[in-house]
Amino acid sequence: MKFLIISCFIVCSIQMRAQDQLSYPSSTFCLPVAELERSIEWYKQLLGEIDYFSPADGIIEFALNDNTWLQLFEGELSSSSVLRLEVKDIEFQYKRLKNLKLSPTEIELVPNVVSYFDFKDPDGNQLSFYKLEIN
Repeated sequence: MKFLIISCFIVCSIQMRAQDQLSYPSSTFCLPVAELERSIEWYKQLLGEIDYFSPADGIIEFALNDNTWLQLFEGELSSSSVLRLEVKDIEFQYKRLKNLKLSPTEIELVPNVVSYFDFKDPDGNQLSFYKLEIN
């Protein structure tokens, strides 16, 4: 199942890069949380010193890069939420999360495709850091 999800992600990523006629100037990924203030502190620890702001009451947005946002809001929790973020150094991030006691799974490697590991936020949202290994 994991390989199917990763394969789908890689294929979608490659297809999106190849589609010149489609343009997505920005993206926002939304995750429900039980307690916004607690989650803000947890995600600040996870993401480091990045900009964030509140566009409306009860919503926080972290700037993952110039045109990608992570939005947190208090709402009904879902075990089907998944957020996967690409990192440059998978082993450094793995060690960092282990040191923060965030319980990442072991690093999985799909040769010449991707390396990744999973972990969860305090509300059970599934998160994953990955590094593309495509040659």
